[in-house]
Amino acid sequence: RTDASFGSGHWYEGGGIYRRTHLMRYNPTHIVHDGVYVSPELDVAAAAPKIAASVEVETLGEAPQTVTGMFTLVDENTSQVLASEKSPPVTLNLGSTKIVSVELSGAGLKAWSVQSVTLYTVRVQIMETAHNAVLDAVNVTSGFRSTAWSTSGFSLNSQPLKLRGFSHHNSFTGLGVAIPDRVHLFRAQASRAVGGSFWRMSHNPYLPALYDYLDALGVLTWDENRDYGQE
Repeated sequence: RTDASFGSGHWYEGGGIYRRTHLMRYNPTHIVHDGVYVSPELDVAAAAPKIAASVEVETLGEAPQTVTGMFTLVDENTSQVLASEKSPPVTLNLGSTKIVSVELSGAGLKAWSVQSVTLYTVRVQIMETAHNAVLDAVNVTSGFRSTAWSTSGFSLNSQPLKLRGFSHHNSFTGLGVAIPDRVHLFRAQASRAVGGSFWRMSHNPYLPALYDYLDALGVLTWDENRDYGQE
């Protein structure tokens, strides 16, 4: 049972279960939920750009399990394999987790930008080392860009960019906090239509689908979380 008796901020926070819930069935050795990380920070103009990628693996099996991570970079439009890398094998014991990391070649990639959206897919597979059997797999879609802050402001791909956008709360008139995907898409498109290039999340992680919409529309995200602190 959910408990929404804590109180509220100066906005409507809702209560209860208002997003999709799933009962997941896993292989005893599997990728931890949200355990794949692909860094979008990449200078595509560099001589030999590298994409940092990692996956957190867990085993609940009784016997030790030795696994290898296979990372594959795929063009979103053509499905062409652009780069692949296999990690060294790691051995997990019952109840343990380990992070497997590689660097993928980012040579020849196009930069993601507000004006020109280019997305790629990184396919991550966890394989039983002895037989190359795939135990679990996750696909992550990402654009790659370089960012920098200086005393003169923000730069995207070494070009100055003014951040124009809005602070959004996870609520919508008549719906509360149980917002369907299509309403998230409407809000993102409406923001983009008036020149918004920036979306501030207030004050918690949003539905995963919204991040996909913003990536596809060319909108930067400021993903923050509130901190009550000691005051």
